[in-house]
Amino acid sequence: MDERLDRLSRQFTSVTLAAAAVLIISAFAGFGPSLFLGVAAAGVAAALYLARDPVRERTALEPVAVHAPTLWVGPAFAAVVAVVVGPLTPAELQTVGAVIGLVGMANYLLRPLYLFVVALLERAVAA
Repeated sequence: MDERLDRLSRQFTSVTLAAAAVLIISAFAGFGPSLFLGVAAAGVAAALYLARDPVRERTALEPVAVHAPTLWVGPAFAAVVAVVVGPLTPAELQTVGAVIGLVGMANYLLRPLYLFVVALLERAVAA
């Protein structure tokens, strides 16, 4: 099994789910996409970025150590989405967040399949 692919796919899932959470929670709070939301999400991203090394160093939990270094990318992506998308209502922003979360969950559910394919390819190349 390719450990790098496994780690990257797990990190991609956590990043997309973090971006979806930021967008969906802000939409539930009644905020549509705006510069204010982008700045707030960027602030969350900056806080997670600054906390990534201390969290990774102080935890004994492997999942936290895997996701801590890249989790800040999710809110940063949500900040970009909040600024770039056109004038949407909060409900439409919630839908955008749900689609991003759906992509993350599709990656999570398909991860065993493409790890299996990579393992087959490695065996075929080694044979």
